[in-house]
Amino acid sequence: MLWLLLTLRILSGVLECEGKTVRGVLSSERAKEEKGQHLTSFWFYGEPSLIQYKFNATVTTDGRLYLYRDEDWRDAAEKLTCFDKISAARLSFDLVAVEANFTFSSHSPEIWHVVYAELSTCQMETFVGQPNTLQYELKLFNPDQEGNPFDHFSVEERGLLLFYQFVVLVYFILACIYGPQLWQTICKEGPMYLVLKLLSVATSLQFTAALFNMLHYQRYSKDGEGSPFLLNLSEMLEVLSALGMLYMLLNVAMGWTLAGSKATKLSNLKNNPMVTILVLGLGAVQAVLALWEQFQSSEHQTYHAHRSAVGMSLVVLRLVLALVFGGAIYHTMSKERSSLRRDFYLSFFKSCLLWFLSYPVIVVVALIFPAHLRNKLHKSI
Repeated sequence: MLWLLLTLRILSGVLECEGKTVRGVLSSERAKEEKGQHLTSFWFYGEPSLIQYKFNATVTTDGRLYLYRDEDWRDAAEKLTCFDKISAARLSFDLVAVEANFTFSSHSPEIWHVVYAELSTCQMETFVGQPNTLQYELKLFNPDQEGNPFDHFSVEERGLLLFYQFVVLVYFILACIYGPQLWQTICKEGPMYLVLKLLSVATSLQFTAALFNMLHYQRYSKDGEGSPFLLNLSEMLEVLSALGMLYMLLNVAMGWTLAGSKATKLSNLKNNPMVTILVLGLGAVQAVLALWEQFQSSEHQTYHAHRSAVGMSLVVLRLVLALVFGGAIYHTMSKERSSLRRDFYLSFFKSCLLWFLSYPVIVVVALIFPAHLRNKLHKSI
């Protein structure tokens, strides 16, 4: 069931993930029904910011593009009349040509919502004839380092490509330095070799996820769309990596691979099925919560917006896992007679506790930063 949910998440993300090259259909009926058709939103910053549109036809429309700041859009959504909602827009542009550019200034980083409406949108009369439906392509740009409006990245995404390039480079250098020695240790099948094997698998999944993110943002920087498939695949790999880490940590906490040579065999876990059930159960809950949060969102998000109840459930679950891990370590230490192993468990507990608590701590710390910086902080987890 878990694999099915993960697969559905990848496939659905291909359809729903929006980059900053947006394609769709301008609909008179939808604009009238919603009191303005919401096209997309974008974190603009600097001067000049650019919006470029193009119609896939030789005809134009009498409609306009309306731009709302985020706080204005939230207030406008509560207005009762269509005229009040449309008049709340800060800027508007006529769509008089098949293709055109609009520039404006955004002096501070803020979200702008792009909405389409026509002259007939707020009229009470029904449509006479066939309502307008027009395919469009919308591109949104921020100024680059030279001040030219050619940057597809919003302010909350700016710098992520460089971050993932650095992460992939670090992984590659560490793999070249420690990879051969680690492989020899695993092949010898000595003490702790299964722990090293599971840790290597989890790290490899993290590296692959970072590589897919880098490829996505590399393409995104050129076309404003990227690869939604790679982005969702990287999320799935991160979930699987967390499951592998959780599986390894809880088993080591209960003395696996430290109680003798027989404990180094994976089949020995059958003698204590509660460990496997606990790890898979908690891991499945965490994966389902992550998927549920993404399905709740109208647009795909590359990080979990912890403003929702589902997102906060992920934080609480991570704290619960830390308590389970601490209880397992304490139970194992109470039965351990060797002082050397007790010292190892204590050091192991301190190190792994950082892994469990890094997620909740960064989420809490991110709350003191502006909203456009939180995505970058969450990406550092």
